[in-house]
Amino acid sequence: MISSRWIGKRKPYWDRLGLIIAKTGRRGVKVLTYPELSELGLLYRQIAADLASVREDPLSRPWAAQQ
Repeated sequence: MISSRWIGKRKPYWDRLGLIIAKTGRRGVKVLTYPELSELGLLYRQIAADLASVREDPLSRPWAAQQ
């Protein structure tokens, strides 16, 4: 089961990715510095792994909450 503690630990990374993506706006990744671009790649991979974890959690499925 995905706990609120796990979510709390991961949320700062999700928020940071959101900020970096928002910075790109219409101009794309060319507005990012090299460290930001590196961080973008790292955060993307971490958050993709988080999504995989949530998808594997049976209690995260919408129909599981109804039962």
